[in-house]
Amino acid sequence: MRAAVLVDTGKLEIRDAPMPQLDPYQVLVRTTGVGICGTDLHIYGGSANYNRDAGGRPIALRVQPQILGHEVSGVIEDAGSEVRDLEPGDRVAIDQGLNCSSQRITPVCEYCETGDSHQCLNYKEHGITGLPGGFAEYLAIAAVNAVRVEGELPRAELALVEPLACVLHSLEFAERAAVRYALNSRSRRVLAPRSCSVQGRNWLRRPCSGLTERRSIIW
Repeated sequence: MRAAVLVDTGKLEIRDAPMPQLDPYQVLVRTTGVGICGTDLHIYGGSANYNRDAGGRPIALRVQPQILGHEVSGVIEDAGSEVRDLEPGDRVAIDQGLNCSSQRITPVCEYCETGDSHQCLNYKEHGITGLPGGFAEYLAIAAVNAVRVEGELPRAELALVEPLACVLHSLEFAERAAVRYALNSRSRRVLAPRSCSVQGRNWLRRPCSGLTERRSIIW
């Protein structure tokens, strides 16, 4: 398959890469859309490297090139023998983060056990921590990380499910926080803010502002 491989700081090359080999619990996804995140730009520019060795030291791109891309949509091409809920032809959005369940690790860590799997002690990410990402024709990933999508949402927009999920998670966390002012408060003890400051890139601020129920938004 063909892939855009980051071989050094600021240097991407289109190369032939090995086709992913499926484990029984994985699916093979043909990528149809991929976003470019700020994290991709940081890794590309050399200000970040999350691919670490066993001692926690960054592995240089010259030593281990990376295939970036963690905001991914695609179509199932093949499914492992243990996969029952996905089949070839299904359109999917990808959750790039691998936790204990994704990696078949038992017993699970304390974070996965309590529902905070995004803080998993064994956490890895496709396209960020050295695992191949979506800047390639195909991606093999645990079936639990591929979410089937119904409807006709364009493939480019479908890749934005991951950053939208970040927005939703942040808002849900803000609503649960024990604070004096809370979004969408219906309690007499907790005041609802009259304005809300939304920071970040324009395309990410819009869905965030839309979820604050018409409050005054400060950009």
